[in-house]
Amino acid sequence: MAPSPQEIAAIFEKIGPKGGNFMEHADPDVKLEVMGHDHPHKNTHESHEAMAKEFFDQFEWVDWDTIEIKARQVIGGGPSSEWASVELTSVGKSKKGKPINHEFVFITRFNYSGNITEIRAYLDSAHLDNHHTHHKHG
Repeated sequence: MAPSPQEIAAIFEKIGPKGGNFMEHADPDVKLEVMGHDHPHKNTHESHEAMAKEFFDQFEWVDWDTIEIKARQVIGGGPSSEWASVELTSVGKSKKGKPINHEFVFITRFNYSGNITEIRAYLDSAHLDNHHTHHKHG
């Protein structure tokens, strides 16, 4: 059974460096698929370790001490659905002081233990590309 919408919001608000405490709620065999076309972030990560290292490590340019992640809305979850849509905002700064104001959605599946087994991540790829470019070349 999936956690309640309130519990799901609290889980996703724990995202931090290398995934932060959020990773405590991911199944060892979690699958994270970054959705989209023709951008460098599109990828599939098929384990807890891959999600932590491959997905979250690409955000090395983030000043995590400044980041505040908030769940705007959770649809689903609880006893009626193993799936939940989690709409999130991330506000803070990059390590070079550039403002971050990112909006994204994770479509998430939970197992019978309430752990995350699958995530389809819909990210603002243009926003992330701008930050990657600024961090590497700016």
